[in-house]
Amino acid sequence: MNLPAVDRAPTLADQVYQSLRVHLRDSSIRAGEPIQEAQVAAQMGVSRTPVREALSRLVNEGLLIRSRRSFVTPGLAAVGLDQDTPQPGQEKTE
Repeated sequence: MNLPAVDRAPTLADQVYQSLRVHLRDSSIRAGEPIQEAQVAAQMGVSRTPVREALSRLVNEGLLIRSRRSFVTPGLAAVGLDQDTPQPGQEKTE
């Protein structure tokens, strides 16, 4: 039996991640500006869990730094965010 692959709909965490990444790239979130999990969740109308996942992913990528009660960005040129990166499920082409 040959079944076609199912398109995976983006999770809430993926959507929050992409939104935050766009805001970081276009400088809507400035370097050093605190990003608080609860505030992001309230503004985006989601629970804190997908926000926490998205923020952790951004920390793992070096785009945010975890501080005491918030997250901050170290500056985007330093971490290469100005370069295009693939969306989840897409491969980067050179």
